[in-house]
Amino acid sequence: MLEVTAAEIVIPGEPDPDARFAFTGDMPEDKVYNGSEQKWEPTISDKETGKTLAKGTDYTVSYSEDCTNVGAVIVTIKGVGNYSGEVVRFYHITKAPLIVTTSSASKRYDGTPLTADGTLEGLVNNETATFRTTGTITEEGTAQNTYEIEWSGTAKETNYTIAKEDLGTLTIERPYYTLTINYVFSNGATAAPTFTQQLLRGETYSRMSPTVNGYTPNYAFVRSDANGIQQNITLTVVYTAIPTPTTPTTPATPTTPATPTTPATPGGGTTAAPADGTPVGAEVRANEDGDVEVVPVVEEDVPLAKRDLDDHKCCILHFLLMLAAMIIYAAYTRSMKKRQERIAELAEELETEKLKREQQESAE
Repeated sequence: MLEVTAAEIVIPGEPDPDARFAFTGDMPEDKVYNGSEQKWEPTISDKETGKTLAKGTDYTVSYSEDCTNVGAVIVTIKGVGNYSGEVVRFYHITKAPLIVTTSSASKRYDGTPLTADGTLEGLVNNETATFRTTGTITEEGTAQNTYEIEWSGTAKETNYTIAKEDLGTLTIERPYYTLTINYVFSNGATAAPTFTQQLLRGETYSRMSPTVNGYTPNYAFVRSDANGIQQNITLTVVYTAIPTPTTPTTPATPTTPATPTTPATPGGGTTAAPADGTPVGAEVRANEDGDVEVVPVVEEDVPLAKRDLDDHKCCILHFLLMLAAMIIYAAYTRSMKKRQERIAELAEELETEKLKREQQESAE
């Protein structure tokens, strides 16, 4: 008796039913934008045997449209031949990092803007963008050296990120100004060496005019106002001759001095005030238009703490000259007094001798 049993028929060219969906693959990693197409190639293997499968024979790979610019890339893997099924993977193209550096710079104030350059690093694949620094400062102080990027070249802003900024500082320092004081005679000739001094803007100053024997300056001192120096200053102090007093003549010796009388007791009158000899100085001020004005001021307004040590030497010299004059005057006065006393004694002796002779003549 013939026994017939059922058998599985495998049609040539048909995939093995037990092998369908039996594949696996690795996972993609994100990519950093580099300006070129970046397609991830998966590694696919037989799930049971671990055998590496062949692209196009065992599976196909397709990608979303853009695999170059920043964004998500979707990868679809489909089995073919003895393998079937579909696996979807995705990864990201991330922004390329840029490094921005701007320089620092400093200078003294000169009324012109201060700027500095900078660099942009990180553009890939010879892509271009316009980079410029925008930091600027003109007045005294500090400012950050900022920048801007104009995406007018081949590079796209969406593909880049500023990963690091190193911004410099622009500094305008207080300026130095020069104070110049010329000392001349009325005919323009030099009376004393020219004085010059460098001062930071806003610094105050006070300078006594040097002593020139026999001459007096039109300004005994020069000083700034409370705002200090605000620009280069040049002033001229003019010296004029002091009038020379007439030399007194020696009085003739009296033949017979008059009998001295007792001086009257002084009354309650006041001594006539001397002429105002308070030195006049010059205060330098800047008006609203920035022009310099020289305003006369009196010595009482001079802050002594601001005077130079050399200026006090002038005061000491004045004192010594006055002291010497007083000593000479005292000696001269004492000598005259002694001479007058001697003349009075001689006159008295002559008068006595005259009386004796008159008496002798009367007796004869």
